[in-house]
Amino acid sequence: TRVCYDCHGPDLAGQVFMDAPPMGTIYASNLTSGNGGIGGQYSDTDWVRAIRHGVGADHKALFNMPSEAFWSLSDADLGALIAFLKQLPPVDNPHPAPEYGPVSRGLIALTGAFFSAAHIDHDAPRMQEVEAAATPEFGAYLAQLCAACHQADFSGGTHHGPPDWPNTANITPDPEYGIGKWSEADFFRAMREGKRPDGPDIHPEAMPRTIGNMTDDELKAIWLYLQTVPPVASKGKE
Repeated sequence: TRVCYDCHGPDLAGQVFMDAPPMGTIYASNLTSGNGGIGGQYSDTDWVRAIRHGVGADHKALFNMPSEAFWSLSDADLGALIAFLKQLPPVDNPHPAPEYGPVSRGLIALTGAFFSAAHIDHDAPRMQEVEAAATPEFGAYLAQLCAACHQADFSGGTHHGPPDWPNTANITPDPEYGIGKWSEADFFRAMREGKRPDGPDIHPEAMPRTIGNMTDDELKAIWLYLQTVPPVASKGKE
């Protein structure tokens, strides 16, 4: 649920996600059953559609919903996530409708940017559920969340976050552009403290906020998996 908190706020009652004149003012939804929330209206089917497919209960695409990362969640893990969302304490926090700025409108019209429903393969097979252990196989499962920001090939680049956030890093094992020179200890410190061994600190909205609370086995699994992905000798997609 850590990724949910990043956008939807500490109580998951929603918050300002983006507030920049060229992009517009966008609010992340209130996920609780309080006033202005969707929790009391969503059925299990609605939750599945929103999380896996990026489509709301009204059958409209959801803005910036990272469904490409959640598509691979096993049925058991998705069920646990939905059960957690359904028991959230209600918080009254209505939000105004989004106001898209000229840049957002242009990107949406030309590329479908910010709407994962337009880009993911809704019929793609999901990954097999694997044992939770410090293995590359389990790391491959967990790393789908990393791919939401770092791209499917983990080469980094542009993202769908607020415009003042920096591009995401290349986390492939390339020694020049990626993390090929990092040790496992370097990786753990980067994830838990936001400290790189070879450059400035990581943006605080990314690490350690996003996955810094993962267990040792989970982080080691991701580390082991990232050692197996093809190195990409670039700074990522612009």
